Amino acid sequence: MKKALILVIAALAIPGIALASGLPARLSSHGHSHDKPANASGHSHGQGKPDAADRDDLADRDGHEKPDSARSHGHGHGKPDNAGHGHGHGHGAQTVMYVLKGTISAYTAYDATTHTAGSITLLVDHANHHGQGLVGQTVTFPVDANTQVALADGQSAIARSHSGMVQIRAPKNIAAADLATTLKTLAARQVIDMGAES
Repeated sequence: MKKALILVIAALAIPGIALASGLPARLSSHGHSHDKPANASGHSHGQGKPDAADRDDLADRDGHEKPDSARSHGHGHGKPDNAGHGHGHGHGAQTVMYVLKGTISAYTAYDATTHTAGSITLLVDHANHHGQGLVGQTVTFPVDANTQVALADGQSAIARSHSGMVQIRAPKNIAAADLATTLKTLAARQVIDMGAES
């Protein structure tokens, strides 16, 4: 009886032993290892700041594309081609008034009917700073419709041998050698008969 009971217990114990011996193998293949997966060490939780490329990728994935002005920070502070500050104001040569005094040797008035220019010839004996190169010369100047003619008190016309004054506007600093030639081509601005020489 005792032997039969022992055999029964032994028979029942054998499957349990087999089950116990296979348990670790099944557990090890079940995939519940608590070791960190291989990619765990490379997993980023967003603790650091993403670089510019990552931000652009995130923006693309979220469907919020950044405008070009946000991606490019070139502010274009260079000067435009046309800011070279070229201040060409088109100033012509500076002009001054040449004032000449002397003796009138000839005069022909401007003819308004035929629009024919007149002339005045002056022996220059005085001049302002600009006309000093003409002192001592006899020069003839054109008289046109814009020339102002003035007469001294009691004079009815410009007369030969009277003291006279001629004013001409011309470029400043004309060379002395070219002064007479240049002024002879320019109409007098004003002609004044100052009367008989005393």
